Amino acid sequence: FTLNILNYESRFKLFTFAEATRPTESVQCTGLDPGWSQLTTEATFPVEAGTVLTVSCEEGFLLRGSNTITCTEGTTFSSDTTPSCVELGEYYSSKRQIAAQSNLNFKI
Repeated sequence: FTLNILNYESRFKLFTFAEATRPTESVQCTGLDPGWSQLTTEATFPVEAGTVLTVSCEEGFLLRGSNTITCTEGTTFSSDTTPSCVELGEYYSSKRQIAAQSNLNFKI
């Protein structure tokens, strides 16, 4: 910590004040959430609170959710919608199932 001695002189007296301050440690995020597998960023960690990162998925995966995340004061990341990576095969398979179900629902 730092100790600052301040002197204040009035017309009649000299006042001395002591003020102790602690150094402010920067809040940092040290890496992506381990649950965000296949999610990548070009950022170098650690990053300061308030830093906005752009994320993407590894090859063969599709990004679902936000492509930006923000380092918070709590040393975690937040976003409008939690990003996740879906394997392209699973994504197209689910789209085919939805399309097949839609066709069945419209038959009379």
